[in-house]
Amino acid sequence: MPDVFLSYSRRDIEFMRRVRNYLSSIGITVWTDESLEPGTPTWTFAIDQEIRRASAMVVVLSPDAKASPWVENEVALAQTCGTRIFPLLARGDESTAISFRLIAYQYVDARTDAGDAFSRLASALQRHLGASTGPAASPPPASPPPAASPPPSSARPAGGGVPAAPPGAPVKVVARTGAADFRTIADAIRQSPEGTVIRVRPGLYRENLVFSKAVELVGEGRREDIILESTTGNCIRMDTDYAVVSGMTIRLRVGDSGAQYFCVDVPTGRLVLDDCIITSDSLACVAAHGAGADPIIRGCRIHDGKAGGVFIYDDGAGLVENCDIFNNALAGIESRSGGNVTIRQSRIYDGKQGGIFINENGDGTIEDSDVFGNALAGIQVKGGTMTIRQCRLYQGKTSGVFVNDKGSALVEDCDIYGNTLAGVEVQSGGNPLVRNCRLHDGMAGGVLVYEDGLGEFDRCDVYGNALAGIEVRTGGNPTIRRCDIHEGRQGAVLVSDKGKGLFEDCKIYDNSLAGVEIRTGGSPTIRRCKIYNGKQAGIFANDKGLGLIENCDIVDNLYAGVEIQGGANPTVRRCNINRNGYQAVWVYDNGQGTIENCDLTNNARGAWKIEGSSKVTRRSNTE
Repeated sequence: MPDVFLSYSRRDIEFMRRVRNYLSSIGITVWTDESLEPGTPTWTFAIDQEIRRASAMVVVLSPDAKASPWVENEVALAQTCGTRIFPLLARGDESTAISFRLIAYQYVDARTDAGDAFSRLASALQRHLGASTGPAASPPPASPPPAASPPPSSARPAGGGVPAAPPGAPVKVVARTGAADFRTIADAIRQSPEGTVIRVRPGLYRENLVFSKAVELVGEGRREDIILESTTGNCIRMDTDYAVVSGMTIRLRVGDSGAQYFCVDVPTGRLVLDDCIITSDSLACVAAHGAGADPIIRGCRIHDGKAGGVFIYDDGAGLVENCDIFNNALAGIESRSGGNVTIRQSRIYDGKQGGIFINENGDGTIEDSDVFGNALAGIQVKGGTMTIRQCRLYQGKTSGVFVNDKGSALVEDCDIYGNTLAGVEVQSGGNPLVRNCRLHDGMAGGVLVYEDGLGEFDRCDVYGNALAGIEVRTGGNPTIRRCDIHEGRQGAVLVSDKGKGLFEDCKIYDNSLAGVEIRTGGSPTIRRCKIYNGKQAGIFANDKGLGLIENCDIVDNLYAGVEIQGGANPTVRRCNINRNGYQAVWVYDNGQGTIENCDLTNNARGAWKIEGSSKVTRRSNTE
């Protein structure tokens, strides 16, 4: 069984050999694939076997490694297996050489002094493997430095990385019984020097921890069996620049005392919470606040917080990655008052209020995550800013995304479906940009914009919703471009109650009711759209509806191409209104309107049907 699996791009093979030779010279066994033929069944089987057997993986980072699907797959398997990963930066920089999967990992920089980097890597590996494997050999000669300038030694690695631990860090053991250096974790932190790795064995530790120095707290065993519990204050409070807690259960239990504490409180520094279970019956499970707070929360289960899961505020920041956050009483994650949270590959669900709440000038980014089953909106942006990419937002008990009170959001490449209310809801000056998203199978509508909401929707696929695919009312004024709006169980577009909106270059088809319905003073502008195959009219204006429809194709609808009634008064210009099942234009019940420069030919019942006292202005049409 090898100590280390070495992952690399073939373009870095010479550098890989230097790493392998150095580690082998100090007694660390290394497996590489250089004796196998890449791409063969034997090669892929061997890689799978050796990653599962290895105690650690060293990844040689470079632009070629970042672009390699094989390196990506090897890292993914190591993460799935729980194998500890040690990145080593050989070429490039943080933006060109570090992949998405490794962006939050600490790395060793070997770009200018390979010998020192190999020594620091070896020390970290030896600590991980449990003991020194022998005296360090002299490092091989370093290659000339690359052209790119490295970051200054005082800088943190970019992208959420953390500083490498110093070489030769001491190891201390905490256990409730048996042989150990300490009986309490607090004593171990107080009495150990900076940089110590404190290994905590299974047991219940009723303590309040204050991290006043950089140490690493590591559970030995199942995280469910290593429990840090407090009834009188924060379980953990950060009071230093850097610390690590991994593999533990952390729970705050104040009971009926009414005491107000965060389970984990980070007012400063970078606390790495890795593979922990965190819960609180007081305030939020984890809080980061203040300009110096910047925790990394990775691989954790954060649940049953009485006042939320993760709370970032007062200019604090934080990274949440590959976490399960569920069943919290308030938001699963909240960012406000200058807080800035980044969420990746996580699941936020079954909250008793919302999933994610960005408010009061909070900021946030969420990528490749699932948000579902929350009692309020999956994501609400209220007076803050949010970027939402490649996420799945579904089965919420209200809307998928709710943007209001002048909040703004970029929502792209997301799948938003099966929510009780609208997939995207925009109100009171909210102004999202939603592009390349699928909004479908909602129990109400796909998009709802109202009460002076704004927003731009570009290249979205909106289909299969129970109500209108897109509804605009009460002063809402969105821009809808290049969208497909189809197969709605009612109509595709509904504009009412003085709603407005600009619809351009859209396809509107196969809907159960009208393609576009305008009523009660609604006044949209619809340009260059194709409205077809509707099971009723293409355009239905009623009850004093207004609007401008121009340069559109309104064809192949089951009823009239344009139907106007009830005092409605739209303007239709330069449109092709053909092959509809009734007339091109049907006006009745005091309907009005202007139809000009339109092609009204080839409809089943002719060009016009104008009934009773209805009045239509007709100019330069082809009949």
